[in-house]
Amino acid sequence: MLINSSSYLSKGFSNQNSAAGSGEFVSKLIRPQLKPELKLELKPITESNAEEIAHHTTKIFCNHEPITIISNIDEKSFFNIAALPLCLKTAHQNLGVTAYDKSNGKWVGALLAEDAFTSGEGFDDPEGKFNTVASLLGVISEAGEKVIGKPTKLGEYIHVNMVILNQEYARLGILTELTEFFQNEHPLGRNARYLYGEITNSRSQKTFLKSGWKIGWEMPYAELEQTPSLRILKDPHKFMSVAEKCYFMYYSH
Repeated sequence: MLINSSSYLSKGFSNQNSAAGSGEFVSKLIRPQLKPELKLELKPITESNAEEIAHHTTKIFCNHEPITIISNIDEKSFFNIAALPLCLKTAHQNLGVTAYDKSNGKWVGALLAEDAFTSGEGFDDPEGKFNTVASLLGVISEAGEKVIGKPTKLGEYIHVNMVILNQEYARLGILTELTEFFQNEHPLGRNARYLYGEITNSRSQKTFLKSGWKIGWEMPYAELEQTPSLRILKDPHKFMSVAEKCYFMYYSH
């Protein structure tokens, strides 16, 4: 990752509430790969900015992620059921990174993760609005367990849920910067045995491959209708407009 090591900020901070163990990471500046004059400041996701990140996450997923659109999940439901609980959990476990444009303070992107030993905890969907999403991700995750197994303790496996980007900053290598910072420099990310995720769109797939992740399992979207638990997804061709396949991907230290 292209890091200007002289650009560390003098003021650091720590979050001692991580479920995976306490850790520190210092707010720092990075230089995106394709636009060196743009400086980004990386910060942890905390309780104070979790709601802001949840709003950004909601806007992106409800307007750009095919599985959310096909499932007809409205922004209010996505925010309350998925985005805010995930951001708060990420903050509590000290497993999130967010980026801002240093020149104007604009939010640029974020990586949200959770300790895999607690995966699935803290989410309540009594009306089943996320059944479609859960069906697809469940199939991918189950296949992935056959590749890397299951965690036996906190801090061993980290589940990367989302890497999101402000579209104004597309094609600048920012998603790669966030991913590589988390896996190589974040105090909890770099010490995990495995990082993994269910990767459903081509942009994220390219980002993780570029950052050294491996494909542990894949399924063409054209085969979704052949999977009994995924028959709810009636038009897999909508997925194929953004990616040919969904992947279980992982990174090992």
